[in-house]
Amino acid sequence: MLKHANLIFDARLDGKLIGVARSLSDFAFCTYMSDLAVDERFQKMGIGKELIRQTKLACGKGKLLFAGST
Repeated sequence: MLKHANLIFDARLDGKLIGVARSLSDFAFCTYMSDLAVDERFQKMGIGKELIRQTKLACGKGKLLFAGST
């Protein structure tokens, strides 16, 4: 799963993984975010929103970000 993703952001607390955003991007036109997950104990704290924000920043201004559905 991680081997073929080319854009991954994670959120950690004291070194422990609490959130992850996994995407595929061409860095020219669009990025597809296939996974966004935050540990249930840390949801509703803005962690997912920050992972999305970091992904958008990495894509570059004016690029499209698509998200998968569950």
